[in-house]
Amino acid sequence: MFLKIIYHQPIRQQSLNGASGYAIEIGDSSNTPLEKIYIANVVFENNALGGILINGPTNGSPLAYAVENNTFVNGISGITLDVPVSPATTSNIRNNIFAGQSLVPIQIVAVDDGGVEYSYNLFYDCVNGDCATGWHAGSLNATSSAHDNLFDLAPLFADPDDGNYHLLSDSPAIDAGDPAITYEAGAIDGDGDG
Repeated sequence: MFLKIIYHQPIRQQSLNGASGYAIEIGDSSNTPLEKIYIANVVFENNALGGILINGPTNGSPLAYAVENNTFVNGISGITLDVPVSPATTSNIRNNIFAGQSLVPIQIVAVDDGGVEYSYNLFYDCVNGDCATGWHAGSLNATSSAHDNLFDLAPLFADPDDGNYHLLSDSPAIDAGDPAITYEAGAIDGDGDG
């Protein structure tokens, strides 16, 4: 199975908002491998349950995804992971901004998250007021890692009341992403410094 959702929009970001559930649900009840899933450059705003739900195969079939360079605003969670059997691969959640979820930015509903690298994300406005300890609910897999994340720093959106989630020039999220990632042609360097 292959799913690729990429938005490159230089003037206004693509937005998935107002869903009564999740904006995107990924899963396969036939236990088919879920591989090469890439979700990038999307604003997930005010979706009742959250931005993304990932349901992993129950038989341990391969599961590999990357969720990067997205903005998650409000909703119960930004990303909900329901991976009943840990796959042999590690997935990535990186370079995202999570702000204002009513429960938690990352919600893990299975035994653990199935093996994820959480890196270079900004977590802000968590329910308990401390994103450093409240960025996820549920258990991380022994193979999971979390590093280079920012906590409790306002992302400084240009005009969130009008749906403009571009970053102001003094945002702590600017140039705070993973420096090792090579982006596809058409990616935009907003401040022009490479």
